[in-house]
Amino acid sequence: MNAQPLRFLSAYWTVWQGLGSRLQQAMQGAHDLDLRTFIVLSHLQAAPVTPSQLADTLDLPRYEVARVLRRL
Repeated sequence: MNAQPLRFLSAYWTVWQGLGSRLQQAMQGAHDLDLRTFIVLSHLQAAPVTPSQLADTLDLPRYEVARVLRRL
């Protein structure tokens, strides 16, 4: 990979980390939830689904969805 795409990806990662951190702090403060849990709850609120359907919709591993649901 040449230098330009690598610089772009590095900058993108830095921005993503900064925004993600701020969003995580805001969600934790306002709702005492991490971002992933909030997203799972948002999908469950829209319509009841199975954990497998939820994992497919969110493109998450099933074990990760199971973890979130256990915490809830």
